[in-house]
Parts: sequence; structure tokens; C-alpha cells
Amino acid sequence: MGAPALNRNGRSVADRIGVSMRQLQRAFLPDGISPRQFIVNARLDEAARKIALCGDREPTRIIDIALDVGFNDVSHFSRTFRRRFGCSPSRFRGQ
Repeated sequence: MGAPALNRNGRSVADRIGVSMRQLQRAFLPDGISPRQFIVNARLDEAARKIALCGDREPTRIIDIALDVGFNDVSHFSRTFRRRFGCSPSRFRGQ
């Protein structure tokens, strides 16, 4: 996805777009979401799109999709995916 690495305070995102951390946080206040959560949600949405596109006909592994969208740990990806979509990535693929 090309998103900057997420660190605990989001500093790399703010640095990359040339604003202060506080400016970045204020920009997200109206939506009630943190910059970090926005990026995680975008990564999860992209993963869901890729999983739906490959379905059962392509042998793309869930771990490959997770890594491709910016997750470094497939267990963390699976837990986060389940929280957002209500099912595991493999079950999502079968729907």
C-alpha cells in the first residue's frame, strides 16, 4: 500500500506529510478516529478487497495478502481482521 510504518505515536506519518503530530491528530478529530486507526482500517479494507478478488480460484495465501498490505504479523492481522469484519480472513474468503 505504500503507507509509512506505523509506530506508537504516529510520528512517521506526520513527518512524511510534513505536519506536526498535533496537526495530524486534529485533522482526524471530526471523524472520531486516530490517524493510526485510519491507516489500519485502510489496510484491512485493502486486504478484504484482495481476499474477495482471489476467492478460491487463486492460491494466494492469507499471509501474503497480510504482508502485502502492511501487516508484519499474521496473527495480529487475523485478530484485527476478525474484529473489523466479524470473521477470520479465511472464512471471509469462503463467503
